[in-house]
Amino acid sequence: MTLADVGSRADVHQVVPESSHGFLDRPRTAGFDDGIEHAVRWLERW
Repeated sequence: MTLADVGSRADVHQVVPESSHGFLDRPRTAGFDDGIEHAVRWLERW
């Protein structure tokens, strides 16, 4: 499954669990779109 499969507004915590990777440490209220971009960059490095 990729982020494209679940959509730009999906719950990324379900795709890449925070408890497993710990990179989604910013609150969603700080800008969830920024969180998506951060996740994509992290997955590209992974």
